[in-house]
Amino acid sequence: NKLFRLFYLKGYLEYLSMILGSKGHLKNVGFRRTWALFFAMALAGHWCGCGFYYVSRKQAEKGVAMTWPEAAGLYSTMSSEEATESNLKIEATLFESYIQSLYWAYITMITTGFGDIVPLTIQETVWCIFSMLVGV
Repeated sequence: NKLFRLFYLKGYLEYLSMILGSKGHLKNVGFRRTWALFFAMALAGHWCGCGFYYVSRKQAEKGVAMTWPEAAGLYSTMSSEEATESNLKIEATLFESYIQSLYWAYITMITTGFGDIVPLTIQETVWCIFSMLVGV
């Protein structure tokens, strides 16, 4: 299971720090801590952004009327007569969806949010609360 790879994350970070330290890139303790903080924030933003999109996408596939990606124009729902496999009509690339999700995660981490991407369903709201509680 890919989730178990998270248990090796600490070892990977220590190994990467050792390599960078041996090359003289991490002589300054402040730089080392800043690098570790940046990496941790980037990883947390990635997971929370992907989770936010995943929760919304699953809700839209179940037929929920409006989710935040639909409000942002990333996809639209089709009627059951138009749909073949999925009731979603993808309007944006996966990369564009990832950037929008990452933007939400970083704005949530850095500020209290701008309000341009907001949860529209209970499941999205629960994901947002979870993200805030874990410190993102």
